[in-house]
Amino acid sequence: MTSSKVVIGRSRDCDLRIADLNASRRHAELQKDGDGYWIVDLGSMNGTLVNGHRVERERLDDGDRITLGSTEIVFGRKSAVRQPPSDSASQP
Repeated sequence: MTSSKVVIGRSRDCDLRIADLNASRRHAELQKDGDGYWIVDLGSMNGTLVNGHRVERERLDDGDRITLGSTEIVFGRKSAVRQPPSDSASQP
């Protein structure tokens, strides 16, 4: 995440666009606050769920499941960058 806020929804104007008719155009916002991350519902019609519970604003932990409409997103703070395999694996 390169910004302190990421808007999630169906609209082309969203930072993270999801193709889900059950999600609102601007459904929720992921916010970075200090060393923590929060999900904030933006007044969506179907609500935002974290681990099956409807929330207005909730602090997120690794592995939390965020449901927006019919779409489920698993939150994780770990980097998606993968290290290339070391050369030692190919040596006898």
